[in-house]
Amino acid sequence: MGFAMVSAAPHKSSLMETNSLLVIEPDPLLQELFYLCITEFMAWDVVTTDSIAVGLRFCLIHPFDIILLAIPDNEAEQKTCFDFLKTLDQNSSTESTPLLLLTQQPVFALPEPLSRHRTIHTLSKPFDPLTLPQQLLALLHLDRSLNSA
Repeated sequence: MGFAMVSAAPHKSSLMETNSLLVIEPDPLLQELFYLCITEFMAWDVVTTDSIAVGLRFCLIHPFDIILLAIPDNEAEQKTCFDFLKTLDQNSSTESTPLLLLTQQPVFALPEPLSRHRTIHTLSKPFDPLTLPQQLLALLHLDRSLNSA
């Protein structure tokens, strides 16, 4: 089964503020890869789930610094992902959380105007796990600089 993934929102130490990442990815091997890469190379708190519904509950309980959302190829499942994004946009505690969308499509465009309050980047599969930390830091830096302007 691999690593026991976190079943509750991560605890943040009061001594040292760490960043947090929510990974919503149906593939358990990719979940584990993201978990290991981000916890080992960046020392971030990482929560993984294969369920958008569970991911939404996590977001409403605990604010994350970045959400990584796998976008499936199936149109019906994509609709569920976009409904998730709309729900995030309608909640004041999650409307500005930056998103990293993981997709197999080489060029990916949102089908309608979404997420007017947040920074969105895409990551194409396959990806290089060694560059993932730099991509997350760049996304977080870009989002913070846009929000401070």
